[in-house]
Amino acid sequence: MLLREEAVAAAVDTRAAGAEMTGRLRLTHIEAGGDYAAVTAEAVLQDAGQGHVSDSEMPILLTRGEAQAVAGRWLAEAQVSKDMARFALPPSRSGLGPGDVLRVRQKDGASQCWRIDRVERAGAILIEAVRVEAGVYLPAEIPAEDPAIRPFIAPVPVLPIMMDLPLMRGDEVPHAPYLAVAARPWPGPVAAYMSVEQEGGFDLNLTLRKGAVVGR
Repeated sequence: MLLREEAVAAAVDTRAAGAEMTGRLRLTHIEAGGDYAAVTAEAVLQDAGQGHVSDSEMPILLTRGEAQAVAGRWLAEAQVSKDMARFALPPSRSGLGPGDVLRVRQKDGASQCWRIDRVERAGAILIEAVRVEAGVYLPAEIPAEDPAIRPFIAPVPVLPIMMDLPLMRGDEVPHAPYLAVAARPWPGPVAAYMSVEQEGGFDLNLTLRKGAVVGR
């Protein structure tokens, strides 16, 4: 809809302060086609500097290219919407409401699009709107990247060996033994639990992150 100058009773344009604007946006999502791990896509403005950083998380499957496009569009939309306007319309425009997009013609003949965010009806219609640009929503061409798929390593039993060794440092607990754990392939961190009872009541004692060398 095109609004001519005479239809706008009063107009006030404002712009958000630069310190309040987002210059860097991070989007955490679940990577599709790979290990389905949580990854983060980031979009940064060229002159962002030490500006505000916005973090968002979405429990949705996206490829890296799709997430990068979403983050870039959100950041561009945030930059455009920093321009806000308040103006009044006659009662004949009562059909307008939040979400409608207006095209306002300026004195120099140029026009800008504004999305209505708030409407106050008291005689004249008072509108609060933010600037929008259709080009922000055009699909971005981002080269696709093949997701990395790590091979699955099934957990295997580990071999625990309790060792009664001399006190080598001098600050050890005298009755506490040493524990060595070996496995091939190494499954990753191994948790050791301890209980003073014969059944139940086990608590985590330590986590072994490296396998021991065991052999003959």
